[in-house]
Amino acid sequence: MTIRTTTHTVSKGECAWNVAQRTLQKKGGKVTTADITKEMQRLAKLNNCDSVEDFNKKFFSKVGSEFVIDKKEVQGQQQRSVPLLAPDTLNPDSTLRQDNTRVSRDTLVQRQNNTTKTEILTPPDLVKDSDRKAPVKSQPKLTAKEQEVLRINSMKDDASRIIEYNKKNYEGEHYAIVDKKKCTLSVYDKDGNVVKSFTVGVGKKVGDQLGSYYLDRAYKTKDAWKAEQGRYTTPGEFTLDEVKSTSAAYTGKDGKPKMMTLRGDNKGVRAGNQAIHMLYKPAYATRKAAIDSPGLEDNRMSYGCVNLTEEDYNTMYQYIGEGDKVYILPEEKGNKLQLEKQKDGTYKFEQQYHKDQQRSVSKEVASRVNYDVKPEKNPAYIAKKREEQQQELLAKEQKKEEFSILDPKTWFNFG
Repeated sequence: MTIRTTTHTVSKGECAWNVAQRTLQKKGGKVTTADITKEMQRLAKLNNCDSVEDFNKKFFSKVGSEFVIDKKEVQGQQQRSVPLLAPDTLNPDSTLRQDNTRVSRDTLVQRQNNTTKTEILTPPDLVKDSDRKAPVKSQPKLTAKEQEVLRINSMKDDASRIIEYNKKNYEGEHYAIVDKKKCTLSVYDKDGNVVKSFTVGVGKKVGDQLGSYYLDRAYKTKDAWKAEQGRYTTPGEFTLDEVKSTSAAYTGKDGKPKMMTLRGDNKGVRAGNQAIHMLYKPAYATRKAAIDSPGLEDNRMSYGCVNLTEEDYNTMYQYIGEGDKVYILPEEKGNKLQLEKQKDGTYKFEQQYHKDQQRSVSKEVASRVNYDVKPEKNPAYIAKKREEQQQELLAKEQKKEEFSILDPKTWFNFG
């Protein structure tokens, strides 16, 4: 008995979900999300992976990777290790079959070469202990949330993944997606509809590496200055943090700052001087002409910040503000945003490239620019605070009523 192994070569854009879905569809019948999840777990186990995520990372990170999709027992004679006889009893270019007839070694080699991608089982009594594989751990049952994340991560493009996830999980009213390739910023409602779209300026350098990295003047380092000159707009998931005061170069006609800092939420990317703001006043006319022109080459203009005209900034500000999310899409070939589980159990979108890149500054110094955002303008935060205040008022009123009933002074009117 032999085992015939069927393999699959990874092509561009594939993931475990795609392969599992197509495998089941070939068998016919209705294919459900639960069926696809089970099939992914089977494929992961078949390829000695601890989990579906491990299976995705191991085989789908590179086009051309090959993995097993099926193993079947096939009728046939098992190949056994036969000890060679002494030179005086056996031609050195031949060996013995089980029926004691000689077979040319060249014939055996030829037969072995013809069994491409087929594993020949060795009888258990001839397998060394060192060659035995450890049993594969049983896959834990995925929660509904984990199944949802796997389904969303298997979607084709970044924007679709962000929109699909936020339909159920976004707590605010609006969020924005920045597309560096098209030089656009689009505002979405939580149902995934585009509310407004603007042409913007982005980082001068094409790529997804860590871009501008700002430290307070007292903490400037050589490395920080180099990063600031990188002029990349770093992709990922960010939260808006309003700037309360800024230089005249970013102050609008109404005397208010036209700038919001992008605070990085994803591990490995510490955003600092990356922000959304109005065009730099000393170069306002030139940059506005570039944004208004049909070509996009001149829109690569900033040190990493997203630039808008003052009018567009004011319009955008009607929809998104402090505490709202902004997602910047990758532009390097093969790079993408994927949902990754965080230490606190939440999920955030992280770029697959450069997310582990580190600066040569301490965590203490880095934390000065990557503090928790203030959520005062986030609708979910406001609603929660309002509910807490109402509960506190209700508790005070109840306590006051109880005190009035128990206080003897309230029983009679003493004039």
